[in-house]
Amino acid sequence: MRKSLSYKILAAVIALSSANWAVPANVLAGAYIVKQDGEIVSGDYTSVYGNGYSFTIDGGKIIGNVFGAGNGNKDYDKDASGGNVTINGNAEVTGVVHGGRSYYGEAYNNTVNISGGSVTNNVFGGYSYSVQAHHNIVNISGGSVTGNVFGGDSYSVQAHHNIVNISGGTVTGNVFGGWSTSSSANDNEIIISGSADIAYANLYGGYKDTDTGNPLTIDGWKGNNGKGDCTVNSLNNFESINFNNLINLAENTKFTVTDSVKNVGAVNINSIGAGDYKGGTQKDITRTLTLDSKFNTYDIKLADGIKNKDKYYTSERVNADGLFVNKYSHISVDKNGNTVSISAKVDKSALTGTFIDADGTVYKNSNGTPYDTKDDTTSLTIGDGFKAETDVVAGAYAAGSQTATGGIVKISGTTTWEGTVYAGYSEGGSASGNTINVLSATDAQNMTLSGGNTSSSGNTLNITGNGSTFNNIEDFDTINFNGIKLNGADVLTLQSANLNGTTLNVESLEGGNNYNAGDTVTLIKSTDAITGTSDGINIDNYIVTAGVARDLEISTGLNADGKSIDMYVEDVSMNDQITLVAETAPLRQPL
Repeated sequence: MRKSLSYKILAAVIALSSANWAVPANVLAGAYIVKQDGEIVSGDYTSVYGNGYSFTIDGGKIIGNVFGAGNGNKDYDKDASGGNVTINGNAEVTGVVHGGRSYYGEAYNNTVNISGGSVTNNVFGGYSYSVQAHHNIVNISGGSVTGNVFGGDSYSVQAHHNIVNISGGTVTGNVFGGWSTSSSANDNEIIISGSADIAYANLYGGYKDTDTGNPLTIDGWKGNNGKGDCTVNSLNNFESINFNNLINLAENTKFTVTDSVKNVGAVNINSIGAGDYKGGTQKDITRTLTLDSKFNTYDIKLADGIKNKDKYYTSERVNADGLFVNKYSHISVDKNGNTVSISAKVDKSALTGTFIDADGTVYKNSNGTPYDTKDDTTSLTIGDGFKAETDVVAGAYAAGSQTATGGIVKISGTTTWEGTVYAGYSEGGSASGNTINVLSATDAQNMTLSGGNTSSSGNTLNITGNGSTFNNIEDFDTINFNGIKLNGADVLTLQSANLNGTTLNVESLEGGNNYNAGDTVTLIKSTDAITGTSDGINIDNYIVTAGVARDLEISTGLNADGKSIDMYVEDVSMNDQITLVAETAPLRQPL
């Protein structure tokens, strides 16, 4: 016993030492030590050490520093790489946040994501005192940062190819794409988009006016109030300012610099983008961008091809997944002094989770991190109060003869929007392998759900729980029911349903209930007669698991009036797992 106990203690010490390889021994007390990817930090701690694992701080207060990789010791000589820190929820961090930090090693490929909470100190994507800091990213999509923000910082040598991306939240300090005290900070970038509030921030491409290759990108920024008030305190040391996705701006956008514009090169108008607009014969969409009078002496350049009508334009939804897709029949972009005017007539428009262009290139929502594809989203979420002006709403939208595939739509909540949501939509090809997921008690009585618009196959509708309402469902190969409660509300209430060629599967029932033979529920109830063959809409003698203990033999059928599909419990039995346990369990011995 003693030998075994000693071995376990030794193994535990070895495991602890291995996990804390980047943690100074004198700061373990009160610190949180991350030991595996995906950990959630919610309490109050003096500091947090990530050791290169990804982690999220979603609550509590951190009074000291946060390290995704590496630490703050002056004798730390390893590279700090792969750190991934996320701060959200109600987290409060009063120390410095580092994606990665090293004294004698490089700091590279580290990421800090801030989507909520508050940071009252500085934020570094990566920091190295003696070696390069490069290819680090800071993403801010929510919350507040009152300290300074650095994409990458090297005291002694170069800081290059770092990115600060602000798509939401409030930032009031100085923002540096890159900083080097003793060397150069070149080829770093700051990107402003969405609803970012930077009215009091000072933006720097690089720390010094000799730093080069540092652009500022304004990508469909809605402004600090979301209505076109694009104000920043100062702009410094940018090789260029690039405006993208202008059609997605507010109708009249003013780009204001409160204090000063220093050492800023070209101003480029690069792309018009897309928005939530109806296609067809409506009048032109017009947008006006007026730059601060401090740009009166600048030559504003329009990019080649900005008026190209033979392509599709995309823009990401603000603070949501999905993409807007527009094709224009007319585009006009003109400039007069420091004012740029855009006019465009929308020919085709869509809101989609995934867009596939005529050449087969797939476009996704970057989730506010355009240079990090790991968190790209391909789904479209429809929730409370959903509305859209676009001609098409679909999980996947394919141009030309391409196949619309891989689309995912998630629907919940309440909406009065009237229209059709397609799992997949193709202009001239097929739609296959797409899915719509509906959560329980969804109220969308004016909405039609369709597997696809043309030549559709392999498209699935998943229904979870009871009590959902839609106008119509059509063109699905499969409808799956999960978490259904017997003797409860109708699962799906409709005005009409076309179930030709559709197979219904009841995959699971709501657990925790003692179901009995004779229990029933209506899977689909329609005001109009349901269209479809009896072979396609019946499930006979099907075994469904209810919880962990019971198997239910069920049957389903079209009601005599042709307007509902009901499910009945024919028999109830213990499932194989429970039967096996009962057969093999030893008899209890007397105490």
